[in-house]
Amino acid sequence: MCILPHLGHQGCPDPEVDTPISTVSPPMYECPVYRTSDRRGQLSTLGHCTNYVFDITLSSGSEHPHTWVMRGVAALLQP
Repeated sequence: MCILPHLGHQGCPDPEVDTPISTVSPPMYECPVYRTSDRRGQLSTLGHCTNYVFDITLSSGSEHPHTWVMRGVAALLQP
């Protein structure tokens, strides 16, 4: 006589069957933001550039994100 309860098992989900079709995201460009148009600055004591602020994620439209990298696209905070 077995005193242990019967433990059923479940199979792992099949990623090819269970993945939604609309998981493809549109191409996005990580655009750097600088304080001035110099695109350079002094290195701080922490090793960070004083001119670089952060990246913003922009839709790349119909272009590949590498297109904007090769064109040197950046955003500026300078008025």
